[in-house]
Amino acid sequence: MKKNFKKVASSDIKVGLKKRIYLANVRDIDMEKFPAAVAGKIATSPLGEDGKWVYVDCDTITPSCGAGEVVYNGKKSIAVLCDGMNADRLEWIYANVGEEFIAVYVDQISKKKIISGGPLGGLRMTYENLGIIDGKAGVALKFDAPECPEPFYYYEGETPVEEDAV
Repeated sequence: MKKNFKKVASSDIKVGLKKRIYLANVRDIDMEKFPAAVAGKIATSPLGEDGKWVYVDCDTITPSCGAGEVVYNGKKSIAVLCDGMNADRLEWIYANVGEEFIAVYVDQISKKKIISGGPLGGLRMTYENLGIIDGKAGVALKFDAPECPEPFYYYEGETPVEEDAV
């Protein structure tokens, strides 16, 4: 065959979903009625009556939990890397930077959902990089929680989202 092998337009490349993190702004959480954990699990959604989950599709989710300054506390951090950048993503990031969220993601080893953030505070979102990451345009987000004695639980509740979410 004597045809050129032309570059494919990026809009024609379909990349499968790799990971998804669900976020609920702490203002949408009824902290007075935050569900209690039983045997290391939270069984119901912490959302208040008008609260909603949004999601961020990403390529990697890297959670970590280190020791806090107080002996029995932990400090939860979640790094999120997203390939690609466009105006919609920038608008969402700029509108949410500095906000605190409750986060739910799937642990890739156990395949179970993990929830982080709660009555002692949400995870504050910042961006670490907007631009070229590993040779590609991308976004690196970080979610940091304050120290707490129980920085995460397994989660068995629902995370329904509206189709117009991020």
